[in-house]
Amino acid sequence: YYTNGQAHTFNNKTYVCCNATDTSEGVFKEIKNDSDNGITWQNTSNGTIAYYTKSVTIDLSDGGKCTYTAKFNGCGTELTKPCTEPTNCTDGYILRNGVCIEPCPNGSDFESTTSNTSYCLKCDKDKQFFDKENDKCIDKKDMNIVSRQTMAKCFMCNNNDDFKQCVACVDGNTCSDDIKKSCNLNE
Repeated sequence: YYTNGQAHTFNNKTYVCCNATDTSEGVFKEIKNDSDNGITWQNTSNGTIAYYTKSVTIDLSDGGKCTYTAKFNGCGTELTKPCTEPTNCTDGYILRNGVCIEPCPNGSDFESTTSNTSYCLKCDKDKQFFDKENDKCIDKKDMNIVSRQTMAKCFMCNNNDDFKQCVACVDGNTCSDDIKKSCNLNE
C-alpha cells in the first residue's frame, strides 16, 4: 500500500500515489523532470516521498515579503511550512528586528535599538544632537567647545582617549609625556 506522495517506479517511469484516504484508493500520477519550470524530482526510490524544491516569495500582512525554499510532493502538496519572518520589505518600509516598519524621519531615530514602534525620538536639531551610542538626545550647550587650533594640535593621537586627554592638556598646557608621545606633540 502506498500513501499520498510515495513514489513507485514501473516500466522506467516514476509515479506517485495521490488522493488516497483511509476509506478509498488513490490514483498514481506520473512525475517527470521539467527543467523549463525548474522541477527536478528528488527522493524517487520506491516507497519514499518524492519531492521537488523551488524558491517561493510570499507577501506578509505587515508590508514585508519572505522568500524560502519550499518542497512539493507529486500531488502538489507543500511539505514545508511557509516562512513568517520577512526577508525584505516593500518600498517605503525597513526591516528592523524582524519586522517591516516605516523608517523614522530625518533628524530622528528610534527610542532604543530594540524598539519597533513607530514612535521615534526626535532631537531639536538647533539645540541637540542624537547620540546613537546611548540612544538619547544630547544638549549642545552641555558640550565642551574646543578651538580649531587645539583640534589641529591633537589630530595625530593614537586613540580617542588620548585625543580627549590631549584636548584637555593643550588648553591647560600640562600634557604628560605619554600624551605628548601618543599625539606627536612638539611643545
